[in-house]
Amino acid sequence: MATSEGKGSVLYKLIIVVLAIVLILVINIPGKIWSKEQVNMMKTWSDMTSIHTAHMNYYKLNHRYTNNISELIQTIKSDSSLNKRVKIVEYTQRLRGLINGFLNDDIITNLLSISLNIQNISDD
Repeated sequence: MATSEGKGSVLYKLIIVVLAIVLILVINIPGKIWSKEQVNMMKTWSDMTSIHTAHMNYYKLNHRYTNNISELIQTIKSDSSLNKRVKIVEYTQRLRGLINGFLNDDIITNLLSISLNIQNISDD
């Protein structure tokens, strides 16, 4: 009885396996790098926008620009109107979270469902 064996050298088979692994890595690694670059680019864009906004607020307050970053930061931190805006944003975000939590509550969801069903019944 003849035995069926694969033809070719073990060295060639090993090279094929190694090249297949390298091919998979060559496809996956750039995708991960591009994703990381995209995240870094968005963060950088956000940081530059924040710096620009800080400079514009500084200019509104002092009618001049500054090269001193510590002076810019100190002025922005001490600006009471900006501090009020930050608090309003924080309160708004907190209120939005509380409202979403309230609306996603099981009791409220069930009441809305019952109300909708009652309305559908009365429409029929």
